[in-house]
Amino acid sequence: MIMSLFIGIIFGTISGLMFKYVDSLGKHPVKETSLILLLGYASYLSAEALHLSGILSLFCCGVILAIYTYPNLSKDA
Repeated sequence: MIMSLFIGIIFGTISGLMFKYVDSLGKHPVKETSLILLLGYASYLSAEALHLSGILSLFCCGVILAIYTYPNLSKDA
């Protein structure tokens, strides 16, 4: 159960750092939206592949995304 949370935190942190420091993402709102969906799904799939709770991993990733990634999105996304 702890590892599921850890996987969600890792993917959420990667997303937050990527949207903060990669400036070219702000010019492409469709890429921003797609990356958010794909990173959340990657969190779920990674946990499921390791036979952990994918739902818990996705929930934790979503919380991190809401706190750290949302403020770094462009207005169009």
